[in-house]
Amino acid sequence: MDSTNTSIVDAIVICSSSAYLCKQIVDQAGVQVQNEYKHLEASGQFPDTTSGGTLPCKKIFFIPWSPISHDPADVKSSLSTFVSTAFILANSAGLKNIG
Repeated sequence: MDSTNTSIVDAIVICSSSAYLCKQIVDQAGVQVQNEYKHLEASGQFPDTTSGGTLPCKKIFFIPWSPISHDPADVKSSLSTFVSTAFILANSAGLKNIG
């Protein structure tokens, strides 16, 4: 996960459905994001954002993603929704670069 520390973007997009990925990013982002994320988890308010903490970004977007089935059309549709949600969050926060 070293690449999260070398890339500079306005926001990092994380699949909140992956507990492993969330833990890795939240741990790297530091105590502030760990506390913010605990609050998000407790409230179940996904998609949502936290600060970037110690990572080189302004925000971290936590967006759930899980296709309904393994059918290519379902996967494509659900990925499209995931990416669209990321763009909507970025636009509403005035952010330009997401990774």
